[in-house]
Amino acid sequence: MIKLFFKDDEKANKSSMNIAFQSVFVFWGITLFINGLFEIIQKKPLINSSF
Repeated sequence: MIKLFFKDDEKANKSSMNIAFQSVFVFWGITLFINGLFEIIQKKPLINSSF
């Protein structure tokens, strides 16, 4: 997974990288889930698109 974004680095702490990737995934998953619930309950999105 690290090779996908960066050059292969032997000094990279792979455990920390995995935790960082998972944390970002969980954060956005929870954020979008809460937004989806608000859309269903209040019929409007909690987070509006900026486009």
